[in-house]
Amino acid sequence: MIILQRLKSFFANHVIQMTVRGLLLTLSVYVLVTWIGLTLFHETAITDLSIFFYWLLVTASTVGYGDFSPVTPGGQLFTAIFVIPFGLSMFAMSAGKVAALVLNQWQKGMNGLRALSMNNHILVIGWRGQRTAHLLTLLLRETQQNLQRQVVLCVDKVMENPMPDAIHFVQVESFSNSKELERACVVDADIIIVDTEADDTTLTTALYCAKINTRANLIAYFQEEQLSELLKLHCPRAECMPSIATELMVKSAMDPGSSQLHHQLLSVAHGMTQYSATYPKECTAIAFSKIFHVFKEKHNATAIGIEQDGQLLVNPALDHQVLPGNRVYYIAEKRILQISWETLSHV
Repeated sequence: MIILQRLKSFFANHVIQMTVRGLLLTLSVYVLVTWIGLTLFHETAITDLSIFFYWLLVTASTVGYGDFSPVTPGGQLFTAIFVIPFGLSMFAMSAGKVAALVLNQWQKGMNGLRALSMNNHILVIGWRGQRTAHLLTLLLRETQQNLQRQVVLCVDKVMENPMPDAIHFVQVESFSNSKELERACVVDADIIIVDTEADDTTLTTALYCAKINTRANLIAYFQEEQLSELLKLHCPRAECMPSIATELMVKSAMDPGSSQLHHQLLSVAHGMTQYSATYPKECTAIAFSKIFHVFKEKHNATAIGIEQDGQLLVNPALDHQVLPGNRVYYIAEKRILQISWETLSHV
């Protein structure tokens, strides 16, 4: 009884805490000792390699089909006192280690500690509680209409993935640590949204992202307009989002209902929403009136403006020329995925 208690204590203190490398070494020794022991007892039917590993697995796991078994007294005794007791321990420990590894990887994913491998994704940097949760919900609704892009959230807080079934998650110690940010695949992102709790953190993070990823659509939210102007100075292609709460209050005061109007144009949950599409580079220049009429007649959408040479033109003249590569903004119930641009020149 004392011997069994000591073996149990040894198993608890050493074997359970064994590393994967130590486990593999112990399993190798166990298999080798078992094969040598059965060979010494002349168990030739079992020691044949085509049978040995099968017999050892079903024996160690106590399944015991009985199609193969030791026939000599010595082989039977060796199996009873060594193969089965130690094999059961090895089997249980191996199964436990595999389960622990799977659980550990799952936990790393939940805690955002694994490096991701993806491209052309939407990367959201920063966590601001319910504000970011709402942002992620809207992004997911948008991606359902737009090519099913994957969404990645990168935070500098100790937390779990807030939407484990919908988004990927990366947790870093600091947004200034470039090595950690690499786990979020910043360089391969197609859209990067930076919205942290501090404007100076947003600025430095946005500058880093713009430096290592020159093709991504970069959006940064600032509470103070001065820092947004500084980002635009160093990165003209970045789109800075200042707070418009004050402007909306003024518009609602002078034109009641303006806040609801802007909310609907920005939301993809219901009603008419603002979208955009790029006029293909292979097409020829056309008047804005042709786009306006075709969008309204064919898609029940309203073209409201274009982006040309980095400048936004809202409600341009009907005879204004839309050039190849210009972005066209429109209002519609849902995003128009199939636009027959080539037919516009014949309208």
